[in-house]
Amino acid sequence: MEVLEKVSVSVDCKTIGRCIGSSGVRCAINEIPSYAEVDFSRAPWEVRLDLSAENISNLEAESLVKVRGPMGKRFLCEITSIFIFTIMLESSVFGIDTLEQQIIKIKKDHGVPAVGILLWKDGVVREKIVVGVRKIDNPTRAAKEDKFHLGSDTKAMTATLVALFVDEGKLAWNSKLGTLLPEISNMSAAFKNVTLEMLLAHRSGLTGDLLNFHEGALWKSLWAPKLDPTEGRKILTNQMLTSPPESVPGSTFEYSNANYTIVGYVLEKISGKSWERLIQERLFNVLEMKSCGFGALGNDHLSKPDQPWAHTLENGTEKPVILDNPETLGPAATVHCSLGDWSRFAAVHVAGFNGKSRFLTSSSFEKLHTPYPAQDYTYGGWIKVERPWAGGPAFTHDGSNLLNYASVWWAPHKNLIVMATTNMGGDRGKAAAQEAVALLLSR
Repeated sequence: MEVLEKVSVSVDCKTIGRCIGSSGVRCAINEIPSYAEVDFSRAPWEVRLDLSAENISNLEAESLVKVRGPMGKRFLCEITSIFIFTIMLESSVFGIDTLEQQIIKIKKDHGVPAVGILLWKDGVVREKIVVGVRKIDNPTRAAKEDKFHLGSDTKAMTATLVALFVDEGKLAWNSKLGTLLPEISNMSAAFKNVTLEMLLAHRSGLTGDLLNFHEGALWKSLWAPKLDPTEGRKILTNQMLTSPPESVPGSTFEYSNANYTIVGYVLEKISGKSWERLIQERLFNVLEMKSCGFGALGNDHLSKPDQPWAHTLENGTEKPVILDNPETLGPAATVHCSLGDWSRFAAVHVAGFNGKSRFLTSSSFEKLHTPYPAQDYTYGGWIKVERPWAGGPAFTHDGSNLLNYASVWWAPHKNLIVMATTNMGGDRGKAAAQEAVALLLSR
């Protein structure tokens, strides 16, 4: 019997009780109140304990006791009054699904190949479930340690790299592009006073439409075969900063992958290392995020897929592909990793907000978690909002390369992280990931 949860119930070993669920489960066993810290989805359920006087003397620790309760649910229950028993919940009229069954339903409802979820609470991964297949035309199941593409959830990682450089005195939050990149002699005057803060908060004045910038010439150049990613970032930085801004810098929020790509290029100029090497050495290695890498997942030389492929829709049918944004956009959008490793990164921010991490200085954590004036988007690649369930601030961000989808929320006052991923983008992927996150937050 698989044990899904552990609860403690103090009873006096009588025969029949009835429990009504609320935020927990309050029980009356022979009119003696007890309490269990578990929520059976707020449905009434009956407990029948086979603890008559005739057989109490024959019971041993871990004996099986049958209980009527929600269908499919199983719990390990410590009855602290006299004995410890394993309790199995048998079928009932309530028919409440397990969390895994609910995730499977979300996957089916939205027509995505796979869905992964993780719930982290008080420093512990409480739930990690991955359902579905790695590739829609292959029966190989997706696994808990599989890697998923995070898309724009990469931005918070790049912002954290910036904070490391600030802590080391190699950068300042208000460093200006004109000073950081003096070799761009023909930089537009409007961009010379743009600061790192403005880039990180999408207030630089740069366009968000890279596809059509310079009538598509820049985008086409970033797909050149064997283009080195750092060289691509140099090309993008030069072309965009020598052109007029889309809006007056500082005046308007315009979400753009160009902002974080240029930030990555600045880090490369200062360090003499590629952004890929920097984030591997300074973030992934230090936080033991061993599964992290860059770009598209999948290998078309394998008959059995070793990781989740991305998927698109072609004439209404799911089609597996090995495709991502240009490598140049790495600092904005190309990291992939397992749910467990992604939660390690988010956990650093939970701890940092609560003053319990030395990964960065407290002032740098505070900066990353502070929104630019008059908006919710922070300097750290997070969106900060107030939510009652979070007991105060909650931080969130979604990411997608249009072929995958990832969503994360963390609530520092609750020491809580929830995240969901799927290997399909578009409306289907977004709906599946966001519904999975909502389900976790409702628990």
